[in-house]
Amino acid sequence: MRMESRIKTIFAVSAFAAGLTGCASTQGAKARQDLEKIVSTRAGIEVSGEREPKDLAQAIRELLSADLSADASVQIALINNPEIKALYAELDVVQSDLIQAGLLKNPVFEAKLRKASESKGSNTEFSAVQDFISILTVPLRKKVGARQFEQAKLRVADGVLKLAGETRSAYYSLQATEQTLSMRETILEASKAAAELAERQYKAGNISALVHASEQAMFQEAELDVVRAGEEEVKARESLNQLMGLTADEAANWKIKPELPSLPAEDPSLKTLEDAAFAQRLDLAAARMEQDILSRRLTLAKLGVIPDASIGYSSEKKPEGAGNEKFTGPILEAQIPLFDRGQAQRMGVKAQIKASEHRLAALELAIRTELKTAHKRLVSSRQIAERYEAVLIPLHETIVKETQLHYNFMLKGVYELLLAKQKEVNARRDHIEALKDYWVALSDLERIAGGRLIASSLPRDQAPEPQKQMPGPEHEHHHHGGDHQ
Repeated sequence: MRMESRIKTIFAVSAFAAGLTGCASTQGAKARQDLEKIVSTRAGIEVSGEREPKDLAQAIRELLSADLSADASVQIALINNPEIKALYAELDVVQSDLIQAGLLKNPVFEAKLRKASESKGSNTEFSAVQDFISILTVPLRKKVGARQFEQAKLRVADGVLKLAGETRSAYYSLQATEQTLSMRETILEASKAAAELAERQYKAGNISALVHASEQAMFQEAELDVVRAGEEEVKARESLNQLMGLTADEAANWKIKPELPSLPAEDPSLKTLEDAAFAQRLDLAAARMEQDILSRRLTLAKLGVIPDASIGYSSEKKPEGAGNEKFTGPILEAQIPLFDRGQAQRMGVKAQIKASEHRLAALELAIRTELKTAHKRLVSSRQIAERYEAVLIPLHETIVKETQLHYNFMLKGVYELLLAKQKEVNARRDHIEALKDYWVALSDLERIAGGRLIASSLPRDQAPEPQKQMPGPEHEHHHHGGDHQ
């Protein structure tokens, strides 16, 4: 009876442990909140959770109703991009693995009914067994599953932040292409006026065929430049539409803020960026966590030496005429580890640990390389933009002013004046391109560093505001006020 009591206790403990695993299903909502908090902090923008289609459409309409800012475009992408929704779904998959890790193997029930060959009696036998070795490993398996779940949250958050960085870069590219298109159209107007004037003067015999042909060629080239710039604008706009996950109707009428932001007062140093990246990169944290996960898996693999064993309870009733006796007692089933003692599994986990170490080292090297490249691009773009802003554009303005004076005194012709204005416009276009390169490089650096950069690296009117409480759907149109322009 003492053994029978122990067996019943084991089954009771098994049932209790199985009940506890149900608690894992409540972690989904909290995981989502944790993920949104991480992304909100790192992206410098409020991120809200899942919404009903009606509420989502309303939130997008609110954000698109005014001139779209960089922060607003990111906010739309983070609530509407299908890839983001797929990442959240992957998190649910990992959560199911966590729940599975805490589940016990189902007990095995067996029933036998045997007829006697010489009498009308029958023999019945019932047994139930439970693998008790799996009960002992449940806590360790749940710890491994929990670490994998945390790792998955980091990887999902990293994917979300990468999408935020891509959206910012696409936003700045669109701003630049729209400004460039406007500049090209200005050049086209000047070239058209020059070509029309040249046509009249050529017909009047006031200019040579060479001058006439040159002006017509410049006009045709200006028209082609507008066509090319229009194509680039459409491409950049559709790229941003795709990142924001907008439908055809939603993508039709929104407008972007008209000009790229000016350069900030200062840039973060490469040392600051490296320190930030190695402290806060989420994919790096996930790679480091993998070491701990594999170490725990190795512990589980070492437990593979212990053979699978089940303990249970059996009851057998003899047929009538055979004394009608009832036999009860414990059952013990155990594998004999003669061949498979877990040696292959342990070898595999050790190889995974070594591979994980090499992947971590490769990621750290890649981060340093990316940072140096993007930082150099940032510095170069700033130097080019500052040179245009401080030297080249003022010089071209002076040239146009002086050419205008010479033209007024009939010392210069109209074509020279138009050419001077065209060169000034080209300088402004190149300045826009340098500004775009700067802001795209800064967005890349933020992505590589694992989060928005310090406020001092942004213009005063674009420094992120302190984080606020995430709004519910009823407040979702009140988006963050510290947007890029």
